[in-house]
Amino acid sequence: MTQAVCRRARSATPLVFVLLLGCAMGNEDRRRALNHLDEHYAPSTTQARWLASPVALPAGLAAGAVDAVLLHPATQFDDAWRDTVDVLWDFDKESRFRRILFTPLAAVATGPVYVVDWCLRAVFDIDDHPGWQPRGVGEEDDR
Repeated sequence: MTQAVCRRARSATPLVFVLLLGCAMGNEDRRRALNHLDEHYAPSTTQARWLASPVALPAGLAAGAVDAVLLHPATQFDDAWRDTVDVLWDFDKESRFRRILFTPLAAVATGPVYVVDWCLRAVFDIDDHPGWQPRGVGEEDDR
């Protein structure tokens, strides 16, 4: 029993390392709470860092956990929605017939596409959308 578990763990280890390479927490811009602690509470001297380490290490781990579980996923809601709109609801070059035909399919697929995109953005380091505004804002609609 334990040998089978060890073999599975050994075979899964390369996969874990490959997945960690694309982890969102590897990007410094994605670690908001940890960056705040570093900027405002990190001691400037080496001796002070060693003295503060019994408190700083647990605080840093907690800040990293907050970043990974709460802050970063919460900042990805709007980008996941923008991806969903781009994939399913951008009918700029489509005829009216295609719009009518694909609207029910897009309505059904919106939830699953959004959830999958948000989960991928919450775990992996995917670039944010630069500047996005909904279709029809500031332009005339030809319908």
